This record gives sequence, C-alpha cells and structure tokens, in this order.
Amino acid sequence: MRIQAEQQLTWFAEAVDQVEPFLLSDDVFRSLGGLSLLPRQDLSLGTLILAADVLGATEVPLSQADRARAAGLLRRWEAISSKVPAALDRKAMAEARQRANLWNAYARDLLDSRREAARYPAEVRHRVALERLLERLKEDAASTLRGAIRQADQAIRLLLEPDGFIWEGFLQAVYPPPAYWFLHGILKGEPA
Repeated sequence: MRIQAEQQLTWFAEAVDQVEPFLLSDDVFRSLGGLSLLPRQDLSLGTLILAADVLGATEVPLSQADRARAAGLLRRWEAISSKVPAALDRKAMAEARQRANLWNAYARDLLDSRREAARYPAEVRHRVALERLLERLKEDAASTLRGAIRQADQAIRLLLEPDGFIWEGFLQAVYPPPAYWFLHGILKGEPA
C-alpha cells in the first residue's frame, strides 16, 4: 500500500479541523466529507496517529512549504489532544478493540485461503494502527488486547518471509523491528 505524503497532509488538515467534536463524540470512526482521497480514510484516533507519523517522519517527501504546514498542523493536533486526555483514552480503547477484531478476522481469512496474502499490504494497516493505539493504553488494557491477537500474530508470523520494509522507505525509522515486525516482510502466498 502506497502512502502518499501529500494526500496525508490534505487528509490531516481536514481531520484536525474536525477533531475536537469527534473526540468528544461516541464515534470510533467518522466519515470525513469533502475529501476524495483514494483509498478512503475515515477519521479515527488511529488514522490521526498514523497520519501524524507520516507527516512527522524525518525524511517525509514534502516541499519546504508543505513541511512547514505539516509542522503547524502537528502542533495544533498536540494542543487539541492535550486538552482531552480522557477522551483520547476512551477512543484508543474502543478503536483498539475494533482493530484487534479486524486483525483476527484477517488472520482467519488468511488461514482459510492463502490467496488473502495479496491483501496483506492494506490489511497490515490495522495492525500498525493497533500497535500505535496499544502504546497509548494502560499496561493492563494493552496486555489484554495483545492476548486477544496473540494467535493471529503467531499465525501471520509463521507465514511472513523477511523481505525488507513493505511501506515507503522514509517510514522505516518510524516503524522499526521488533515492535513493527509485521511491516518487515511479505506473506507467503498460495502454495504452488
């Protein structure tokens, strides 16, 4: 899955404009109107964190003007998020549960049909967002969710072949192994 820094910047600007009411709502995911990004990204805490990771990467491929814009948006996001830590904790837990369910479902699909390996570059985004959300949670909650995905992780790890970093190279320093092992290989596809 290609991550375009310019698209992330456009999306992040729209998301930051709408984030305060979203954080105080019961929504875990919210559609962002007005954007025609492909692939479509809903507003969630996880997608905000991943976009911030992209825009905050040292080697992000953006012009100087776009880097300055990104830096301003990142400061604005930090200021907003520091005002509502309890809301962020609730969002992180709710989204982490949903992302864990999606990861488990993908692992089951993969075990049923190895042709699902072709979807891995897109599906692994759930696992990356989940890992970033787990970093926000208290240790006991994170441990419980890690237990809930343990079997899925083990199944996928057995099928993962080392093949370098699967996302854009400028993100490799943001998502290093071993914490992000799932971004550092490709899945074995359908057996011959």
